Amino acid sequence: MTDQHTNPQLESRVIPWWSYVLAVGFFIGVQTLIYKVLVPLDPRPKPFAFTFVWGILLGMFLAFYMLMIGYVTRDAKKRGMNPTVWLF
Repeated sequence: MTDQHTNPQLESRVIPWWSYVLAVGFFIGVQTLIYKVLVPLDPRPKPFAFTFVWGILLGMFLAFYMLMIGYVTRDAKKRGMNPTVWLF
């Protein structure tokens, strides 16, 4: 059995450009939704620190998810598999 080490830099090249665009868009979209829609409509707003941390974590989670979608589709194609099956 051979010992294979993966290079994180090479693995990050598997992520397509559109996945990065989606990640940034979702992160900015979550921040916009929170600070332009949800906070102004709340009659009893939460403390700013709570809203800030919650917004960053939710935005990071969705951005990471978009990056994973791109990675899975590109990696599945590279391995000769159907990427649609791997997304669902």
